[in-house]
Amino acid sequence: QWLELINCLERYIVAADDRDKKIELFTQIAETYADQVQDQERSLDAYLNIIDIAPQHVPALDALAKLYERMDDPANAIEYMGRVAELTVDGGQRVEAFYRIGRQLEEKLSDRFQARERFEQALDLDPHHLATLAALRSIAIDEMDWDTASRLLDTEQQNTETPRARAKLLVELGRLRAD
Repeated sequence: QWLELINCLERYIVAADDRDKKIELFTQIAETYADQVQDQERSLDAYLNIIDIAPQHVPALDALAKLYERMDDPANAIEYMGRVAELTVDGGQRVEAFYRIGRQLEEKLSDRFQARERFEQALDLDPHHLATLAALRSIAIDEMDWDTASRLLDTEQQNTETPRARAKLLVELGRLRAD
C-alpha cells in the first residue's frame, strides 16, 4: 500500500505550512518511490520539489546526483554533484563529490582532462583519498607518465592499511619502477 501512503503524504504537504515539514514529507515520498515502488522518475520529481522549496538543500542535491547516476544521466549527475561540492561544509562529502564527478567525466563522457582536474580537486582536499589516487594513477599509466604513476602508487600504498592490498600495490610499484 505504498501508493496510498504517498497519497496521504501528498495531502499532508498541501495542508502543511511549515517549509521544513514539507521538505521532510517530500523526502519520505522520494525515498518511498525509490526504495519501495522502484519508480525513479517520481522519486526525482519529489527531490526536485525539495529543490524548488530550498535550492541549497544538500541532502536532496546529493540524492538527485545519485539517482541520475543510477539512471545513467551523467550530465545531470555531474551538475548536482557539483552543487553538492560547492555547498557542503562536510570535507569528506566534498572529496567524494569531486571524485564522483571525475569518475562520471572519465567513464561516461570520456573527458580525461576534466576528470583529472576533478580528481586533483579531491586530492587537494584529502591527499590520502585512495580511490582518487587510484583513478589518477590509472590515467597516468594510460598516458605513460611513469614518474607521476610511480609517485601516486607510492602514496597509495603508504595510505593503504590492509597488508594484502598494500603488498599488491608494492609489487605493482616494483614492476613499474623496474620497467
